[in-house]
Amino acid sequence: MNLYEFSAVEAGKGLLVKMKLLLVVCLAVAASCAVAPRRPNAVVDFVPGNDNVSGRLQLYRTDYAGVLIQGKVSGLTPGHHGFHVHAEGDLSGKCTAAGGHFNPFQTNHGSPYDNPVRDRHVGDLGNIQADRYGNADIYIHDTVISLDPASHAYIGNKAIVIHQGRDDLGRGGNPDSLKTGNAGGRAGCGLIVPH
Repeated sequence: MNLYEFSAVEAGKGLLVKMKLLLVVCLAVAASCAVAPRRPNAVVDFVPGNDNVSGRLQLYRTDYAGVLIQGKVSGLTPGHHGFHVHAEGDLSGKCTAAGGHFNPFQTNHGSPYDNPVRDRHVGDLGNIQADRYGNADIYIHDTVISLDPASHAYIGNKAIVIHQGRDDLGRGGNPDSLKTGNAGGRAGCGLIVPH
């Protein structure tokens, strides 16, 4: 091995050492920036309606707008299920006492992507999907609902209802579609309990 080959090998080793050192520094910086999971601003524990639904959701105020809903629910039939905030916090009568969809602006039922002042209820959160075992992982960010008690869209102490059928998002072409999305009976519900 000549001097040129030796210095190239040594230079390569030096570069490798520098890269490892850079990796350690990056990992240390990333670890110092990690934050503990924050406490939810509200929780929902489901009770059975017409089906044996159970599960828990955590709701978080987001820094930019709206609410993040995440959690797991089981006991559903496989497929899509309407998912709505209802006007009342009463879970009795297999969830029927929860009333209709939360609708402070008196609009028609619609998609969560529709205009909330004109084309959707505040409580219209679309559909969730249960797998073949009846389990649903829920992760929804909605910019209309609020966990701020001063807001007209405040959902604290109201019920979230999971319906037995798919929500047609107000596009079913009949009067019930514009009220309920033809989502059917109430599979389960839970009270939104603010912290």
